[in-house]
Amino acid sequence: MTLKNSAKSILKRVRPRQKSNHNRKSAAIKKLDPALFVEIVLITLWALWLGRAYLDFDTSRWPHGIDFPLTIEPYFVWPTLFRCGTCVLWNGFLNGGYPSFVEMHGGFLHPVVVLTTLFLGVVHGAKITLVISILASGLGQWLLARMMRLGRSARLWAGAMGVVGGHLSGKMHLGMVGMVLALATAVFVLPTAVWLARTGRRMAGVAFGGALGLSMLAGQGYIQLALIIAVLPAFAVFLFNPARRLRPLWRPFVLGLVLALLVSAVFWVPFFHFWPNFAKEIDPLFSGGQPLGYLPFNLIIPELHFFEGKWLGMNTIPGMYMNYIGWAPLLLIVGAMRPQNRFERRLLAFFLLSIGIIFFIASDGFVRLLAVVSTHVAEQLRYPVLALGLAVPFLIGLAAWGADRMLQGSRMKLQIRVPAVREQWISISRIAAVILMAGSLISVYQFSREWYQTYEKPLEQMLTAFRIRPESAQWVRPPTLSHDWVPMFLEADMKVTQVFRPWRWEGRDAPQAYLAGYPTLEESPAGVDVVQISKYPFVLQPSASYASILSDGGRSDCAATSLGGYIDVECRAEDAGVLVVRENAWTGWYAWVDGKRVKLNTGQWLSVATEAGEHHIRFRYYPTDAPLGIIISLFGIALIRHHWRRGLRSSRSS
Repeated sequence: MTLKNSAKSILKRVRPRQKSNHNRKSAAIKKLDPALFVEIVLITLWALWLGRAYLDFDTSRWPHGIDFPLTIEPYFVWPTLFRCGTCVLWNGFLNGGYPSFVEMHGGFLHPVVVLTTLFLGVVHGAKITLVISILASGLGQWLLARMMRLGRSARLWAGAMGVVGGHLSGKMHLGMVGMVLALATAVFVLPTAVWLARTGRRMAGVAFGGALGLSMLAGQGYIQLALIIAVLPAFAVFLFNPARRLRPLWRPFVLGLVLALLVSAVFWVPFFHFWPNFAKEIDPLFSGGQPLGYLPFNLIIPELHFFEGKWLGMNTIPGMYMNYIGWAPLLLIVGAMRPQNRFERRLLAFFLLSIGIIFFIASDGFVRLLAVVSTHVAEQLRYPVLALGLAVPFLIGLAAWGADRMLQGSRMKLQIRVPAVREQWISISRIAAVILMAGSLISVYQFSREWYQTYEKPLEQMLTAFRIRPESAQWVRPPTLSHDWVPMFLEADMKVTQVFRPWRWEGRDAPQAYLAGYPTLEESPAGVDVVQISKYPFVLQPSASYASILSDGGRSDCAATSLGGYIDVECRAEDAGVLVVRENAWTGWYAWVDGKRVKLNTGQWLSVATEAGEHHIRFRYYPTDAPLGIIISLFGIALIRHHWRRGLRSSRSS
């Protein structure tokens, strides 16, 4: 055979394959329904309308809620990434400092928080995080309805309810940005789980693992607890066949769990390393839960004054309990109680079992039962009722299912006779479904719009924060306990101490303030120098200097700069002594004196021995746990990409 004939033979073999691949791509493009894009656009516009107050990029306006400043305090570490790189691994701005990546509050490591904060700033980033969370909740609910193969009307209604649901907006009564993000992220676990249960495909397992991993990074703890204790065990209804043997579905399910564990390693590796030092406020009376029988009322009561009183086992923090969706979705659920095949029966069992366990976790009965095993752990679950928010996506999913059945139903028709007009038949079930769906959206929107608002932060506090900024790094205490002070101090690059945080360092006290504020002059200590800044008195306490050399000749204060895990100190001392920097010591800290590596002393604070004379001392935080967690997470992302592409190839070849 000549070379020319060989080439022709090869081309004949290759060209049909190229044409086949082209045909497959064309067929895939044709399968894309333009109406789906329209549905996504409608849900997006609805979310933007509801969250329009957060699209105002005025730095003087903050989202509603007294806990909003508390939530965003850790976010001020992220901008240091552009200033000093690895210094971001240590949060040196709050209460003596701590490893940044062990932060549980506010979804600190969630990609949405990281990206919005880095490129928009802390306050603007938090606003856009809220908008993205509202939209994500709607799209996740819409995707769940699509995976359940519901009709367009039911899908759109589910997406709209996911956007406007009181389980999200109610949390903004307190300004709990992290809880809104955690709930919105957790919604995507549901459609991926249904996709996995329906198809058993590798791609579905990968998507399930990715969604679960992101949810583990969303913080807050209560939502993650509900996912692990309620949703994952409930998925067992899909894993076994009627003979109680494992179905092949278990392989992609386990793959998803492994991928979720790998993706979230950036948090759990440093967190479990730090775990023995972790402490938080406790509730020995278990007052943060409600009796199980009272929890459904949180879904149907919109009046704020009801939640402000101690009714039905509530305390006086309304935002913990408000999950309003109204009566209509609960009535629509009735239509979903007629599964038509084995998969639908399993799906209904999955929903009902998940809802039941979540309700139990949110009740005071759960913490009391847990106290039988470990009182210490039970006391730390101060607000288990927050887990109730995760039940709402399941309820909306069931309601959309019921609405879809009612919209498609052919029973219960009403015949209308009009003279000179042909007789018409009208479906009563369709009319009822439309009324319930429209009524629920109107009712929940009226409830939710009240909490998606902004307020103007106090200008006087902001100006005070910038006026008291010390020239050298020092710990400063705000004059009042209001959370509003801390972000303003952090915006001025100050180190803030003795302020409330949801968790603290076990066995260690926050450092004393070099500059301590007081609400009024009468409340400040007598016999000390007071600096009046605006209307607030500040007391200078030199003995609490951030960096000083202690020697037999006394104390010599030093000038210091501190930015996350990078601390530089300039000192001059007449005698040899010990340099003490009031920053929490922890594994990963290293020190250099005049460029020479030295050993750190033991104790709560960073300290090294120094000789007489002038010295430049560098402290750097170079941990091993955080980089290890990052590497494992990147490996998990690489595995997701690998298995996803492998799944795509398998689907194309089949």
